[in-house]
Amino acid sequence: MLDLSISKVLRLTGFNFNTAKYTILVACLAIMFIFVPTPFAISQVLNISNFGVKITYPSDGEPVSVGELTIFGTARYDTTNNACTVFADWNDSQPMQKAMPAGLNFTEFGRNSNDYSSWTFTYTSQYHLISEGTNELTAKLSCDVGPFNSTKYDSVTVTGIPTED
Repeated sequence: MLDLSISKVLRLTGFNFNTAKYTILVACLAIMFIFVPTPFAISQVLNISNFGVKITYPSDGEPVSVGELTIFGTARYDTTNNACTVFADWNDSQPMQKAMPAGLNFTEFGRNSNDYSSWTFTYTSQYHLISEGTNELTAKLSCDVGPFNSTKYDSVTVTGIPTED
């Protein structure tokens, strides 16, 4: 009986199995590098130059009543990245407190996303009330963008004025 197995036919035609193994290995590696996405590439880095945070009320140098105060602000960041949060503090007190998002996705029933394009924060007795004299109020935008963390700050200094009874 005539043995016509594939390996026998390949040997009879001079096919070199050792060379073929390396050729197949190199071809597989080439395909992996071409079609398998890398976890991070320089072209995937977000442009964070236009990221920022701004306290819009109160303005710098403005007198305010001592006690509770709600500040308002805006933030700019890549809207496809929901890994951004705005924090606020008083006179560099730690830890910073998370602001309330009030962007377009904010409803009267609370927030349904992390839209910090507009935000608010209220200084209360649970954190710190506005005191008489100088009060430095700081907002911080913190975004986790890939392997990087982008952080931007804005501060205003207000003067706490006692309320007249």
